[in-house]
Amino acid sequence: MFLRGRRVHPNVELLMRVTIQPSIPVAQLEEAEKALEEALVLEHAAPHGSEKHVARALKKAAVPLRKADELVATAAREGALSTTSQASIDFFLGLAIADVRDVRVSQNGLTAKGYAYAAAVDSQEALTLIGTAKSLAKKVS
Repeated sequence: MFLRGRRVHPNVELLMRVTIQPSIPVAQLEEAEKALEEALVLEHAAPHGSEKHVARALKKAAVPLRKADELVATAAREGALSTTSQASIDFFLGLAIADVRDVRVSQNGLTAKGYAYAAAVDSQEALTLIGTAKSLAKKVS
């Protein structure tokens, strides 16, 4: 029976179709954003001191960069990132981590401050890509 208004219609059945979309977990991406913002603060502050100061500041930036890298991998496993997005983010995170690691070596003729600027540019690019991925994930869910 189906009620329409106040009348009962015998032998009428109401059928409904419901589409349930799974929500995409973006918590890992949000944590990765926070870690990258922390790294960026250190990378931006690094050039405002001696070469030793720069190297120390960048060494500290390695910790949140690696944490962001791990969180991106976790987010990819949870379905919050496409393979292409993960590859792009990993690329820029890899460059930032390499700059932070290589600051003491200076193989490419860059100064420590040059490494700091390069790491900050790459970290910012990774942060932007994570923000884009997070926005897309939220639109889908």
